[in-house]
Amino acid sequence: MQSQPSMKYADYDALVVEWGVELIGWMEGAGVCPIKRINTAPQLQHLLAALNNGACHWEQLPEDEWSKRKAAYKHAWMPV
Repeated sequence: MQSQPSMKYADYDALVVEWGVELIGWMEGAGVCPIKRINTAPQLQHLLAALNNGACHWEQLPEDEWSKRKAAYKHAWMPV
């Protein structure tokens, strides 16, 4: 039985590769980051609003895109 994914945005790429989903519409800065890196109330309010209105949401990757992401992730972590 597969466990439920945990929301560890510090390892977002591993989450994408393992589960075949990606977060669309992340509103804060340069990519998905741990919530503890969002350090102002307006940033948190903006993100909460995006999650509540659907502007920020999870989407299933198409099979071909998921395969590409897995290969790229594996390549990035292989020793040279």
